[in-house]
Amino acid sequence: MSGKGLKLTKLNEVGNFGCTVRSQLFDARQYPLVSFDYKISEGVKINFLIKVNNKWYDSVFTDDEKIYWDINIEEIGKIAGIKVDNYWQHTEFNLYEMLKEYIQYFTVQEMEMAAGESTGFMKLEFGQSSKEATLYIDNFTISRRD
Repeated sequence: MSGKGLKLTKLNEVGNFGCTVRSQLFDARQYPLVSFDYKISEGVKINFLIKVNNKWYDSVFTDDEKIYWDINIEEIGKIAGIKVDNYWQHTEFNLYEMLKEYIQYFTVQEMEMAAGESTGFMKLEFGQSSKEATLYIDNFTISRRD
């Protein structure tokens, strides 16, 4: 690990647990591969949210799969093989492959890591990560195919 990565800790029982990953446009067809190193403690419930054409798409990272009740979010799949064991791991996923079944446009407007719960029709609340839940991310890249 480079030692210059991200440490995200939930300091309170209530409130938001998340961060912006990228806010500059990119084309997921040209740059489909998302890879990074991570270390996750128990109690971390967080996913990648990808905004395309003003709609959010949820890529399950460590949170539970959800049903969204008309809140402009749709689940697009789960990142395989994620380990919540408080040791450094590496993962990568193909964002284009996840998106292509759901959309025709692939310009990503924004990418976030966040935890949310759809608790009813058009109602989104903060997620259920426990207090002191900690996530480390390092060596994050969005790149072309090999």
